[in-house]
Amino acid sequence: MLDRRANAKRLSSWALAMALFAAAGSSGGALCAEWADFPPTNFKIYSEDGSQLIGDSHYHVERLGSGRLQLHGENHYQNAQYDSESDTLEINPGEPIPLLKKFSHVFYKPDHSLLLAGTADLQTGEAVCINDENARSERYTDHFDFPPDTYAGASILIPMMQALRSGVNAPIRMHFFDCTPKPKLLTIEATPKRSSPAWQYYPGQLIEIQAKPDLGWLDLIAAPFLPTMHAWFNPSEGFSYVGGGINRYFYSRVHVMLVKVKPGGQIAPPTATQPASEGTHTDGLAAPAATATAPTRPAAPRSP
Repeated sequence: MLDRRANAKRLSSWALAMALFAAAGSSGGALCAEWADFPPTNFKIYSEDGSQLIGDSHYHVERLGSGRLQLHGENHYQNAQYDSESDTLEINPGEPIPLLKKFSHVFYKPDHSLLLAGTADLQTGEAVCINDENARSERYTDHFDFPPDTYAGASILIPMMQALRSGVNAPIRMHFFDCTPKPKLLTIEATPKRSSPAWQYYPGQLIEIQAKPDLGWLDLIAAPFLPTMHAWFNPSEGFSYVGGGINRYFYSRVHVMLVKVKPGGQIAPPTATQPASEGTHTDGLAAPAATATAPTRPAAPRSP
C-alpha cells in the first residue's frame, strides 16, 4: 500500500536529462534502437532564481543487451559536489514505453565521500536510502510491491513523453520512488499545459507539464502546501525536455534550474527576477566566479 501521508513538502530530484527520451517511436524495437543511438545531451545548471551558472549536466544512453538500456547521467557543480545516476530500462514486446527495472542515484561530497544515495530494485522490491549529510551514516531499507508504472529519477519523464507524443491533455498518473529520506512510493499527477506562455530561458513554442503528488482526499487540505514541478518540452525537437526547476537532491529544499544546451550551440544565461545575495545562492552553494568555467571532473563515482 502506498504511503500518502509524508512527502507533501517536496518532490524528489527530477530528471536532469529527459531529452534522451524525446525522439522515441511507438514500437519496442524502435524505442530500443532510437534511444540507444540518441546523442549525448547536456544541460547548464543555474541557481534557483537563474542568476548564476553553478554546474553542468551530461546524460547518455547505452545498450545492455537485447531489450535492455541504461540511462546514465552525471551532474557536476562548481563547489566540487557531483552525483551520478544509472537507470536500467527494459523493452517489452507490445509495450509502448520501456519499464524501469533498477534505479541508482548517488550524491558525493567534494572529497568524493558519500553524501546521499538511493537505490531500488523493482524486480525484487528492495529499496535502500542512505544519508551521510551530517557525518552520521543513516541507512533506511524497505520493501515494496512496485506497480509496473513506477519510475524514479530521470525515468519519470518516460510516461510524460509518451503522453505528449500521443496528444494527451488529461492529467497523467504514475508512481514514483524517492528517498524522503526513507524509501517512499508516491502517486504523481502530471498535467500538460499545451497553451502555456513562452518560457524565457529557451526559444520556441514550448509545452509545460505541471506535476505534484496526488494525496487523494487530503489534497483538499494540503493543496496550498503541495510542491509543483514545472517542466518544459519542445515539440519541434521531438518533445525533448528543455529545462525547468528541480530539487538539487532527493527530498530537498535546495532547488536549481536546468536549461538544455542545443547541439552545437550555446545558451544565454537566464535573467534573474530576484538577484541572489552576494556570495551565496538560493541553493546554498558557494558563489562561482563571475565567468563560469567547466568544473574539473572528479574521480569516477562509486556505488553505495
